[in-house]
Amino acid sequence: MVKILLTADVHLGSEIERLAVPEDYRLKTFKKLSFLAKSHDILIIAGDLFHENSINERTVNFASEEFKNLRDCGVEIVYTLGEHELNSNDTSLLSGLNVSKMFSDTGSLEPYQFTKDNQQIFIYGLPAYNTHDITGIKKLSEYGFHIGVFHADFYNTEENKTPKIRMIEKDDIMSLNLDFYALGHNHQFRLFKSNGRYIGAYPGSPEAVNFDENGDRYALSITIKGNEIHQIKRLTVNSLKLESFIFDCTNTGNFNSVMDVLNEKKSEGKIVKVQLTGKRNFKLDREDILKINNENKHIYIEDKSFPTINLFLEKFADEESLRGEFFNILKWKIKNNELPPEIDMDIFSGIINKIINSGSYTLEDLCSYWNA
Repeated sequence: MVKILLTADVHLGSEIERLAVPEDYRLKTFKKLSFLAKSHDILIIAGDLFHENSINERTVNFASEEFKNLRDCGVEIVYTLGEHELNSNDTSLLSGLNVSKMFSDTGSLEPYQFTKDNQQIFIYGLPAYNTHDITGIKKLSEYGFHIGVFHADFYNTEENKTPKIRMIEKDDIMSLNLDFYALGHNHQFRLFKSNGRYIGAYPGSPEAVNFDENGDRYALSITIKGNEIHQIKRLTVNSLKLESFIFDCTNTGNFNSVMDVLNEKKSEGKIVKVQLTGKRNFKLDREDILKINNENKHIYIEDKSFPTINLFLEKFADEESLRGEFFNILKWKIKNNELPPEIDMDIFSGIINKIINSGSYTLEDLCSYWNA
């Protein structure tokens, strides 16, 4: 009997940009994964162990020390590179990771072999990008249990294909004829079955990377016995949970109401994301939101609301500029009821908001306005 722990998309080293879960919690969760791996024979990491522009010596050394401790305990580590590693300017540090087998651009197509109690495991892999032909992978033996480790879109449609990322299609599955596909790239947990048996799985990200990755996050414990999957268990590993909710600003007179709700919901074990929507009749600058998001690990604000026309007039009408002249004229026309009656002021305000914040508007915005 052989026990395998499968994880992917850990994204260590994300200090440069804010991911949904801060770096200190990612490191904590990685240590938890290492602890769980000690009760397994093999740890498989299906790509994106590191975050792209942040493969630095300190983070790699941290992972390398954890891997050394695991290998000293008899745990083998198999690792394939994901798109974030391959996007990095320098992957040379990864050569010192203390893994048993790394599938990289310069790696061999030869599988990693492991034997315990007469159970033989063959592990094949390729990195995320299509720099190698997947059909070059050939099973070494008809005996044993054969696993493919890929950072890829699996069983996906052409329309949903991610640019550059390898896509494993039905024809590939037929030609490879492997027993199981250990997968990374999709951050949500998914199991795949065919003819009543498990043929593949995404464990999902062990900590949320994006702010839509709510709830429990997992690693997968897979037991192989008699050349078959004897058991698959989801192990909850995340140190923080994400909770998202929508706050409609239409009937709210100030931003303090938003912060009151956030402060009620937040806790040490949770990150709360609020999306502001609706028509807003109170001031809220982008800089204020950025400051709140940067200074608070446990809350995140996304502003999809739009200010009322009155807020724009209050802010810009007295400005000595072309913009100020525009709003001064608009203010005068509103006061004297000279705007065409068919204008929807909410849509109009939304378009003005986009122009002010991005300097442009889309054809769809304009069409929706005229249609209204």
